[in-house]
Amino acid sequence: RSKQWYQRRVAITAGGRGFAQKRPADYDYEDYGSGYSKKRKIMDDVYRFLVKEPLVRAVIGKGGEHIRAIKDEAKEAGLETKVSIYAQGANGAPLMEGAMDRVMSVQTTTDGLAMALEHLVPSVQIFGQNRRGGRGGRGGGGGGGGERQQKLELRLLVPAHCCSAIIGKGGSIIKKIKEETKSYIQVYTLPMPLSEEHCVRIQNFEQPDLINTAVKVFESIADKKEKSTDCDSALIPLL
Repeated sequence: RSKQWYQRRVAITAGGRGFAQKRPADYDYEDYGSGYSKKRKIMDDVYRFLVKEPLVRAVIGKGGEHIRAIKDEAKEAGLETKVSIYAQGANGAPLMEGAMDRVMSVQTTTDGLAMALEHLVPSVQIFGQNRRGGRGGRGGGGGGGGERQQKLELRLLVPAHCCSAIIGKGGSIIKKIKEETKSYIQVYTLPMPLSEEHCVRIQNFEQPDLINTAVKVFESIADKKEKSTDCDSALIPLL
């Protein structure tokens, strides 16, 4: 079957039929509503996630209060953090009609990322306290335990050429992260539609462990960047 068909299936498995719908007017806030008319370089301090369309309001908060709270807390700690939710494609056009996900980026340090995710993780759980567990898949494994009946989940977006930094030789890096965090980690082998990014799904019963997993995944990419040019910052569409 065609490559387009397989990419669409990856998008559905990752949690949606694409990236986003047109932006409702009341999402047009200063820091996170604007789109871009051309490709943009993904910087080392920008961390990207998939968020389901129905949860965007919960992430933003009334009048943007949740985003401001994240920025204010970071500022008190001497950090600068910016959370953005993209509503347009790389060419400035409305995103795929009928899609179920939006792209959220957090621009900050790894310490700032951990602080921001303390606010964001509860907002991006679509099933609330009755969360469903994730399905298995390639690269999956790990586990968790505790009083929660369902796992918390984050879906990270990483450049295609950086997936090897997460997996490691013979799976050594992903195995180490799983052992240290007891998290489920799934690296999708096909890119998202109209993108050069792959989805990395992580799950854990405990929020601190889930956040730690996300930070470790992004740190593994940063570590490889320092050692080689294979995982340099890339020009990819901001979908």
